Amino acid sequence: MDLVPLTGTAIRIRYGDTLYTTVRATDGTMQEGPGRALLDTFGVLGTDHSLRTDVADIEVRVPQAFLQAGVELVDLPGTNDQSAQEAFVKLQLLRVDLVIFVLDGTAAWTLADKIKTEEWLHQRGIEDVVYVVNYMNLLAGDDPAIIWQHVQDQAQRLHCQASTPLDLAYRVDALPALRAAIKGATPPDDLARFRADLSRWLVAYCGDIPKRRRLTWVAGEIRTELRPASDRLTQQLGTAQRRLAEILGVVEPPASPRQSRAFLGIPVRERTGNVMDIFKRRGE
Repeated sequence: MDLVPLTGTAIRIRYGDTLYTTVRATDGTMQEGPGRALLDTFGVLGTDHSLRTDVADIEVRVPQAFLQAGVELVDLPGTNDQSAQEAFVKLQLLRVDLVIFVLDGTAAWTLADKIKTEEWLHQRGIEDVVYVVNYMNLLAGDDPAIIWQHVQDQAQRLHCQASTPLDLAYRVDALPALRAAIKGATPPDDLARFRADLSRWLVAYCGDIPKRRRLTWVAGEIRTELRPASDRLTQQLGTAQRRLAEILGVVEPPASPRQSRAFLGIPVRERTGNVMDIFKRRGE
């Protein structure tokens, strides 16, 4: 048994009495059915290992007690330096209450990991982040202890933080945990501790998580995007005011949009009448 990271779109995992999958396509159509057959078909990357463009959303209902409180887990695609996937993931990150950042224990804290932590999360006001280190079971000797210490040191150095009672980092090896779940065995201690801490965090914070820094970042981005359009509209308004002033025979056009209600003391109704008279005379 092996795990292959092939998530091709956002997969939303919610509570349900039975395992049930719903796939919404970008053309508006929808497919649904019991089990995971649809998930295996539509939830993976495209043939060129890129983001699925034909799938808008996948929802999986799972009979897991942890989800009964209304929790929604969102499994996002890996980025792998693909611009479409990066843009998609960055947008989704702004919508979540807690980011679980999965690190590869065999190559933890690469340059890409550091960039995502700093630019994708902290600079955008996303502060509730927990790091989960996977694949540590593939290491031997003293390597797991060395890597684990390295992960914690880097997280502290990058000013990462986690909300109490969550720790900043957890070691959760996915494959051993999956094998235990399939066999009905007790989950590994690290996974059990992470799940317990996450449940306590949900009770303490879910529904009341401050997002002020994130909203400030979003507002700044909106301002930046709208500024060119605002400048163009201001220029167009100034041009229109000057042309209208010339039609009315006013030597100096108004200095600011605040004077648009009355140019140099000319009431709006009177000014409108003058303009209409001019157009009528031109028509004659």
